Amino acid sequence: MLTDTRAHVPPSACGKALCFCDDAYPRMLAGVMIEGEGGITGTVLTKRWMEFDAETKSGLIKTYGGYGGLYSAAQWSGGNNFFENGVGPFFNRCCNQSYGFQFTEDYLKATISVKLNFCICIPCLPPFFKVPECCIACDMVQEPEGHGPDGSNWNRRQAICPLCCGGEMKHLYYLQNVVTPDGRRGVYYDQLSKIGHAEYYFAR
Repeated sequence: MLTDTRAHVPPSACGKALCFCDDAYPRMLAGVMIEGEGGITGTVLTKRWMEFDAETKSGLIKTYGGYGGLYSAAQWSGGNNFFENGVGPFFNRCCNQSYGFQFTEDYLKATISVKLNFCICIPCLPPFFKVPECCIACDMVQEPEGHGPDGSNWNRRQAICPLCCGGEMKHLYYLQNVVTPDGRRGVYYDQLSKIGHAEYYFAR
């Protein structure tokens, strides 16, 4: 999934008008993934606008776009449900809800942190608050079954109150590649017709 397409996909006219020049165009995790059975089934997402640092193997994405940082747009898209994809994205954007990713050296696992600006009445603040791991711990691990560790199948796990209540890391859903960065059908493309929504709502 890791690819840098800046040489082939320069900023749009709108992006240039907002001073998102070539040097500021972020390195990206691209392609399209789908949330398999177990979580918000059928939701699709792209990490195309992730602010990724190859040296530290860390990145930050804004779930539905938001203020500050490099060029960003919505990463998540679900079915055409007013509350989940109308009201939800609005408040997510106001609080700049974001996910931080820290990959291991071999890219087989990534620790995920939840970040936000809880002063929702001041939406122009960056996601300065990191939800403590003692409240919620998240990660994703590449699944060895099927196609091997090629980045196409991740086991998304989560633990609630792991320190104070002893919550264990449990499977939440599978994150599977349905469209490759170059636009071809991914390994799990058939999942789109099996569990994908008939129509999607995109927050830009």
